[in-house]
Amino acid sequence: MFNTILKYKILILICISFVTFFACNSASETEAKIKTQLSAQLKQKFLANHFAFESADSLAFQKVIDFYHSTNYTPIWINDTAFTPQGQALVDLFNEARSYGLWPDFYRTTTIQELMNDSIVDAEVLLTEGFFLMTTHLQVGVLEEDTMPRFNLFKPHPNINHSELLRQIIDGASVNDVVLGAQPKLIEYKNLQIALQNYLKQIPFDSVQIDIPNLKDDSTKCYEAAKKALIAKNFISAKDAESDSLFLLAIKAFQLRNGLKDDGVVGKWTGRMMAKSNYDNYLTAAIGLERWRWKSNDTIPERYIWVNLPAYTLKFFDQNKLLQQHRVVVGAYGTQTPEFHAKMKRMVTNPFWYVPYSIASTEILSGIKKDTAYLDKRGYKLFRDGSEVDAKAVDWSVVGETNFRYHVRQDGGGGNSLGKIKFLFPNEHAVYIHDTPSKSLFWNDIRAYSHGCVRLHEPYELAKTILKLDKNKVVSDSIVPMINRGVKRVIELNEPIDVYIDYFTSTGDSLGEITFYPDIYRRDEKYISIFRANLK
Repeated sequence: MFNTILKYKILILICISFVTFFACNSASETEAKIKTQLSAQLKQKFLANHFAFESADSLAFQKVIDFYHSTNYTPIWINDTAFTPQGQALVDLFNEARSYGLWPDFYRTTTIQELMNDSIVDAEVLLTEGFFLMTTHLQVGVLEEDTMPRFNLFKPHPNINHSELLRQIIDGASVNDVVLGAQPKLIEYKNLQIALQNYLKQIPFDSVQIDIPNLKDDSTKCYEAAKKALIAKNFISAKDAESDSLFLLAIKAFQLRNGLKDDGVVGKWTGRMMAKSNYDNYLTAAIGLERWRWKSNDTIPERYIWVNLPAYTLKFFDQNKLLQQHRVVVGAYGTQTPEFHAKMKRMVTNPFWYVPYSIASTEILSGIKKDTAYLDKRGYKLFRDGSEVDAKAVDWSVVGETNFRYHVRQDGGGGNSLGKIKFLFPNEHAVYIHDTPSKSLFWNDIRAYSHGCVRLHEPYELAKTILKLDKNKVVSDSIVPMINRGVKRVIELNEPIDVYIDYFTSTGDSLGEITFYPDIYRRDEKYISIFRANLK
């Protein structure tokens, strides 16, 4: 009996295997036949150069042609009636482009969907063109730093082989892994991209702008408008906004999200940031991601100092970890701190300040003309041709900005404009990081006051950490006593530290939260205007 049952089971298994084998063969043959037909249609399209769309860019399309020719016109994204899983994954990425500071229309998503009903082969070609564009945009951006837009342009890049990336997908690699792998690997970029993605999930993507009246002109209208703005930005519900305490908390939360002091007062800068729409904030983040992509060729070292001017912060990284963060004061609008990269080579304790000619011949000259004791009161010394000059012996009535032939030096000490320590990194702008006697300015939310240099809060802490990591002969514990004794000393670093001074009006943190900052130098305006003109 047992043997009979076993025979029947074996027979059934053989039958199932037989049917499955032929069914699979049949399915494989059908799939191969469809792919062959689609390949033939693709080849005919390219040979006839007849498509149901206009190419966005000749260079990109030529690359598309070259790729399909190299693969004998084998389709990647479509079968006979629909997208393949890879094709659908790519379309989904196109539709989510805003999460990466891009725009779905860059990749003609609407046209692709229409072509799926009318000419699926044309949709295949557009998907490949979109792949070339999106991987390019993610790698190097959609704008040039000189403001030349390339929203729909393909730009060959030495660090990215688009055809090789496509072959990885053909061989089974994940579309998301391949496409998104083109992004910069910088931690600040990753934080901002994730934060933007989260932000877009939290707010309505709209262009609602609410003008915030000046608080001093009409406080009632100011706070009524602020309420509407916070509701529109999802900081508070309409119901909760009726509670004064909850409304105050919402104002403070908004201020923190926008890099402002959380004092609950709708002042000038809080009002300006509230007046921005959610769409405006998206554009701000998009420009931030652009700026990081412009740096995609840079090799960021494991140890570096990063100053973000609109955020008024200095961050010190080592082994890709944030060791310290400091408040800074940066250049005023009329004396803006430039953006550049240099290497910190030394520190100087109790430094002299050799006053730049642009300051000495204007501000200091004006002070001397009003009071010949001006220099003595501020600890300045006057020099001409290397020799010290008595300011009281000079006829200042005949000296002007164009014939000021003197040099001004302020000796080290507590009243020195550089404070008691400065960090030097040679650069063409003569900009450096230094201490300051004006400590109170660090607690302002807008901290653009200097002549261009970066004033640092708690500079001794940065100096001690640098010396410790540098294994310097000047040990970290000795730096403060040395400064307090009034010792002027140049401390050479064993290993120079890269310093990046940048301009980002949006940042993300490790928790996926985004922060926006006022565009203090209005450097984003030209890029945002290009986005506005092209994102229709």
